[in-house]
Amino acid sequence: RVAADAEPASVLHHANARLRDMLPRGQFVTLLYALADMEAGTLTLAGAGALPPFLVSPEGAVSVPALRGMPLAASPHAEYAAR
Repeated sequence: RVAADAEPASVLHHANARLRDMLPRGQFVTLLYALADMEAGTLTLAGAGALPPFLVSPEGAVSVPALRGMPLAASPHAEYAAR
């Protein structure tokens, strides 16, 4: 189990381990995990092989965060980081 308040990178790490045991060899999952904290006004992202999102600020500026992370179940040694 993963705690309800777990950081996105921890969730992906846990999901990777679980999916490695569940999926047939050669199958994998791509995923973008986003955690919005409306009170703090923050957005935390972690990626697992998915294309990064286009983020649009209230002023209309567009940015594309650099996210790294292998697809889930692709490797037991995959590392995930949040931005």
